[in-house]
This record gives sequence, C-alpha cells and structure tokens, in this order.
Amino acid sequence: MKTELSPAAERAVFAARTASAVEELDMVRLLTALIADDESRPAEVLANAGCRMADLRAELAARPARLTYLRKFLTLARETTTDHGEAVITGEYLLLTLLAIEPIWRQLIEGNGGNTAPLTRPVSPEVIRTEEMPSHKQIAVELPDLTPAGINPAARPASATDSAHRICDVNANRVREALRVLDDYARLVLNDSRLTEGIKMLRHDFVAVVLAHPGMANLECRDTVGDVGTAITAPGERKRADVHDVARVNMKRLQEALRSLEEFGKVIDPAAAAKIEQFRYRSYTVERDLFVASVARRRLATAQLYFLVSSAGCQHGFEATIRGAVAGGVSVVQLREKGCDDRTLFATATLVRQWTREAEVLFIVNDRPDVAKAVEADGVHLGQEDLPITAVRRLVPPEMLVGVSTHTPAQLAEAVTAGADYVGVGPTFPSTTKSFERFAGLDFLRHASSNCALPAFAIGGLNRDTVRQAVEVGATRLAVSSAISQADDPERAARELLAALKSTR
Repeated sequence: MKTELSPAAERAVFAARTASAVEELDMVRLLTALIADDESRPAEVLANAGCRMADLRAELAARPARLTYLRKFLTLARETTTDHGEAVITGEYLLLTLLAIEPIWRQLIEGNGGNTAPLTRPVSPEVIRTEEMPSHKQIAVELPDLTPAGINPAARPASATDSAHRICDVNANRVREALRVLDDYARLVLNDSRLTEGIKMLRHDFVAVVLAHPGMANLECRDTVGDVGTAITAPGERKRADVHDVARVNMKRLQEALRSLEEFGKVIDPAAAAKIEQFRYRSYTVERDLFVASVARRRLATAQLYFLVSSAGCQHGFEATIRGAVAGGVSVVQLREKGCDDRTLFATATLVRQWTREAEVLFIVNDRPDVAKAVEADGVHLGQEDLPITAVRRLVPPEMLVGVSTHTPAQLAEAVTAGADYVGVGPTFPSTTKSFERFAGLDFLRHASSNCALPAFAIGGLNRDTVRQAVEVGATRLAVSSAISQADDPERAARELLAALKSTR
C-alpha cells in the first residue's frame, strides 16, 4: 500500500519501526520522535493544548515499547488525513491517529496538563463535505400561487460554467459518501481487510485529485437551498432490502457520480476529468471484488504455498508430483508449459484441472487466458509481456482469478491499480527453472510485504535454505517450482517448506 508521508512524518515512522519479521511500530518511540523538536507541528499542537512538554518527554523515556502493526497504523493515518481534507500524512495527523486508536495516549497527555478534547473532536473536511438536505421550510416560498410550476425562486441564475461547477461539486460529494458506505460494508459486513484497504485507498486518492484540482469541488458555486432536486424523491429511495442491497445501491451511485463528474469535469478541467475516468475503471474492479465472491478468491485468501509445474520438469512423474505436492499442503498449482502446441497444452491442462478439482485446490494456467477459460481453470497468470489485465478481464469469467508477475515497485503498483487478484514478487534469489537479467531481491520483497494489500507470493529460488530470509523481510506466501518438482519426495518437500514458513514467522 503506497502511503504519502511528509518528510518529517517519514522520519518519525522510520525511527519507530521495529526489526520484527512482520513490520511493527513502537508507538512510544513514534510519539517521542514526533515531539522531539519544540518547533515541530505535533509539539506545537500539544503545547497549545496546555501540555507540559518536558514532563511528557520524560515520561515517554521511562515507558516500555507499545507495538502496533505498521500497515494498520498507516491505513488509519491515511483515513485521518483524508477526513481533514488533506492528501499527505504529516506529523500532526500521525499524532491525531495515535490519540484516536488507544485511550492511553489521551490519558498520558491529559496527565501532563494537556486538553485532548479539541484534538479528538470529529471534523468535517472543508473541501468536500456532505450537503445538508434543506428542510421544507427552507425551500418553501411565501407566494406559491405566483411561482411557475417546477421553478424554485430561491435558486439564483447560473452561467454554464457555474452550472458545471455545481454539478461537479455535488458529484464529488456523492463519490466520497458512497465510498464511505462501501468502506463500512467491506469492513464491518464482509470483514475483508484487503477490500477495506482498497476502498480506503480509492477514497484517499480521489480526495487527493480533488485537492489538486479545486475546480472540481468549488464551494463558491454551491447552492443547496436553490437546488430543486433536494425536495424530489423516488418511491424506492428510502427502501433497502438488506445490508447487501445498501452496498449495491451505493456502488451504482459511485459509478454514476464518477461518470457525471468526468463528463462535466471536461468543461472545467480536462486533466482532472481524465483522472476521474481512471477512478471509474477502478470502481468496476471494486464492484467485482465486493459482489463476485467466488470460491477461488476465498481459497486464495488462505493460500500460502503456490506450486509452478511443467510436465517435463518432474523427477517422479507429472501426476505423482502434483498429487504429492497437494498432499503436502500446496494450495495453488500453476501449469507452466512452454513450447508445446495448443492441443497438447489443452490436453495437459484438462488433466491438471481434473486432479486439482479432486483435491479442492486452485488451478492456474500460465500466460493463456483462452486455455484457462476452456478448461475451467480457477485463474490465469500473466507476465509483464503478456496481455494487460484489463484486456484479460474481457476474455475470462468475472469469478476467474488473474495474477501478475511483478519485478519492481512500479509494476506492483500498476498490478494493484489494474485489479490483479494476487501478485508474484521476485525474483528473490537465483532460480534453477528460469533465468533473469537482474534480481529484484529481498529489498523488493520487503517493499511488497509492507505496501501491497493483495496476496503476494515470493518467487525465485525459494527453498528450505532461503525461506528464512524471505520471511524476515515480511513474506507470508511462497511460490516454488524445483524445490518440489525435483525433490525426492514432493509431499515431504511441500510440508517442510510450509513448516519453514510458519516456524520463522
């Protein structure tokens, strides 16, 4: 997950990171770093709140570490920042996030003379805020008999440009409101952390675009009282069948608002309109993830060991190797056949589909969405030179998984934005089955483990001897080939890899 931090906030987070395998944050060290300088914004905020800074620093120095997951904290910090109408997480918003997540920090500051009430009070962003529905008294007119039907005398005349600004302002509000509803649905109904994080990121990125293009949410053109639509309701507008219906309605509201914002935004700011178009495409992926809850995606969520296999690369035979790997705990089998004709590939894939279906594990076809669809595989895996994800989505059923190999942070970010279901991250170490000009190495694996909400499988040279290094930088899932296919006992090899993965975490 990409998080935009100000330089000062980045330094504070760096100072507070721990050396654990799964990156954690020491909140005591974080607060200490935030207020180390009297001229820092967090120190100014607390001093203005009446806090005795010297006493607070002394108490922090005597406190033991208090840990939280880094990614979770940064997700909450992004939401705090967005709620204040900002796009960059500064030290002040790290401080506000601390105060929001645990009462101990408020108690600590209050114990040193500070008043935290103004700091923890909910805010309404000034740039994009929910329009209030005017009461009937507000829109009523004193002389209704003299008012032509359908005309609101409170409305002021508007130029064409003013009208475009009003439309964009209204739809910017709708987008943000709908995303908040979908955030609640993913978090509290589906209990899906990946979807929740993805929706939060979409909301954060949207606000960042509006802040960078203020014409798309121009408050000076807002005229709620004069809006004739506020008194008009449809018969079904106040009815929802259940929580799932609420989410579906708001998903459509999101897409419709983005479309209107994009079209009328072309009048005001074509560059902003182009960015809004990309949000609309991203919303289609969110819609699929929210409402196409395939069995494959549920299985993927718990998958830890991914096996890449070819019919010619198995020491103990193709079928025996696959069945042994699955018995040893492999959750995903990818068929990687190179150089054979289409009919042979189809026949081989049909066999693997049969074996994996019997074992109830996922089956992925490498490179070929057409073959994956033809044999009813669970998914297709793409390399950087294969068809783009958006094109493949048009070729395969919506429930089919699409995975992507990534070798750089830029490729990882592109895969996430394009709607990949999972990513391969590597090559981490030299591989016996595939050659590369350069290796992404452990640094890229560390980046992916900290910044990617998708299931990410470390790949390239992973075996019992290298698993520990991968786990130490954050890997929780492995993709292997020869470590199983060339093993004397594929089942035992798979068990040992999983055991090594779990024992070093």
